[in-house]
Amino acid sequence: FPSSSPMMKPLRSSTGILFAVLGSLALSIPVALAVTYDTSPLPYSDAGEMDLATSVAVSALTEVGIIEGNPDGTFRSGARLNRAEFMKIVMGFLPNDNAISLRCFPDVASNEWYAEPVCRAKWLGIVEGDARSDLPKDQWRFAPTRSVNYAEAVKILVEVFAVPFTGEYALSPIALH
Repeated sequence: FPSSSPMMKPLRSSTGILFAVLGSLALSIPVALAVTYDTSPLPYSDAGEMDLATSVAVSALTEVGIIEGNPDGTFRSGARLNRAEFMKIVMGFLPNDNAISLRCFPDVASNEWYAEPVCRAKWLGIVEGDARSDLPKDQWRFAPTRSVNYAEAVKILVEVFAVPFTGEYALSPIALH
């Protein structure tokens, strides 16, 4: 996609959270949760700045342990999501029943908070890193601090939730990797 395309714009965290809530609803968190959920006990100091939809999503995902907020006690719902944060949220929807190596990309240190979800995503074939023709595949970087864009987010969600595309919307396997 051209860099001016809406698909290449950075994903805002509230948009990412809404994607995550849609996924959580598909994974059996009751639909009534989104209608009647009490958001008053949110543990984040900036919770009052969130709109209702974001508050419900953040509250539900915090309660099930998918998100934790920032070390300073904030959530920053309007901030851009980076690739590590997005992978942490998305991989929270998948069972974690495999022991994997935490040395998956040259720029993902095994002691980083995001190493497990990023490396699990690579092990499952959900991400491969930033493809570069001048480097062997095992040297491709993940760029965890770079903002995730819409195209990357959609590709990852398609991979995680096995969304089939057919007809005019069909994607070739090359387009997904």
